[in-house]
Amino acid sequence: MINRSHLKLNYYWRIVATGFGFALFGIGGLFIALVIFPFILVNAKSKDQRKLKAQALISKSFRFFISILRSLGVLTLTTANIEKLKSDSGIMVIANHPTLLDVVLLISYLPRVDCVVKEALWHNPFLKRVVQTAGYISNSTPEQLLDDCVDTLKRGNNLLIFPEGTRTEPGKPEVFRRGAANIALRAQVSVRLVYISCQPSALSKSHRWYQVPKRKMHFTIKVGDCLETSNFITKNEPLSISARRLTQYLQKCYRQGEVLYESVA
Repeated sequence: MINRSHLKLNYYWRIVATGFGFALFGIGGLFIALVIFPFILVNAKSKDQRKLKAQALISKSFRFFISILRSLGVLTLTTANIEKLKSDSGIMVIANHPTLLDVVLLISYLPRVDCVVKEALWHNPFLKRVVQTAGYISNSTPEQLLDDCVDTLKRGNNLLIFPEGTRTEPGKPEVFRRGAANIALRAQVSVRLVYISCQPSALSKSHRWYQVPKRKMHFTIKVGDCLETSNFITKNEPLSISARRLTQYLQKCYRQGEVLYESVA
C-alpha cells in the first residue's frame, strides 16, 4: 500500500519542480539569446547557415529541458514512430494542442523546422534575435502569415502548425481552423499528422502552471504517416472549398484518434 504522506510529499515536490522548470526555461532562453546566439551570428557564413544552426540549437536545448523535467519527476514520455520527424523535408507537421509543452516537445525532435510565433516575441529585446535567426514566422497579420508559411514550404523547409490555433479546452473536442489546410493546399505539400496526449490533464488552457495533477503527467506522442493533400483538390473547384473539406477530414481524424495511416483514397 502506498503511503499517503509519500504521495503528498511527491505532489508538493512536483509543484516546486515545475516552478523550477519554468524558471530554468526563462533563464536558459536569455542565456542562449545573449551568449550563444552571438557566436552563431559571427561564425555562420550565410543567413541559411545561421538559420539551420539556430534551429538545431533550439531543438537540442528543448530536448535538454524535457530531460530535466523527466529527471525531476515532473513528467514521463513515450513516443511512437518519432524517427519519422527527423527525416522529413518540405512538409507541414500538424498536431493537436492539449498543453503548454507541446511546442517544446515537438521541436525537441525536429532539428529543422519553421514555426509561427507570437508577434510580441519580435519586439522582445532578448528573444527578438533568437526568432529572427531561427527564421520563425510572425503572426502579425493573417495575410502576411499565409504568404510566409507557403513561401517557406515551397523553399523546402518544414513547418510546424497547430490547426486549433490555441490550446484545447480539457474535455472538449478539437476545433480546427482552416488556416493550416489553406497553407498546405497552396504550397502543394504533404501533411505529417502528430497526435499528443497528456494524462492526467495539466498545463492546459484552463490550468495554471502550479495546478499539478495528483500523479505525474504522462505524455504520449504518436507520429502518423504523411497525408497527401492533393487528394482533396478537385478540378475547377475553389481552393477555399478544398480547404474546408481537408479541415473537416483532419478534425474528424483527431477527434477519433485515427492519425496513423499512409494516404487517403
